Amino acid sequence: MENASKALLLAAAILIAIILISLGVYIVSQGSDVIGQGGQALDEVAIQQFNSKFDIYAGTKTGTQLKSLIKTVNASNQSNPGQQVTLTDSTGKSVITPKTTDNITTYTANNTIGNSTKYKITMGDPVNGVIATITIELG
Repeated sequence: MENASKALLLAAAILIAIILISLGVYIVSQGSDVIGQGGQALDEVAIQQFNSKFDIYAGTKTGTQLKSLIKTVNASNQSNPGQQVTLTDSTGKSVITPKTTDNITTYTANNTIGNSTKYKITMGDPVNGVIATITIELG
């Protein structure tokens, strides 16, 4: 009888150990899901922060603001080599001059950009949520 009670106690201890291990595995898996979602939220914040540098220039802006945008694009392209932003001119009249050195493209405002001239600046479709192209038109 004494051996039977010890066997039951041993079986109960093993059952409790299995339950505790299962509970631990469940909690760890739930924690990694939360951490993964937190990482995605950080990525979204980083994308919004990156795009916000350029979103303020969307719409009709003056030549002075366009020159400021060009400086912002240059700074961004130099500090983020993997996230290059391209300036395009859809009117055929060049308002920017791209220059590539050491795989970094910089843009210089031509003298044809008048400080009080109005330009229409539109953001291209985002690539993976990030602005990749900015179009500049007279307007």
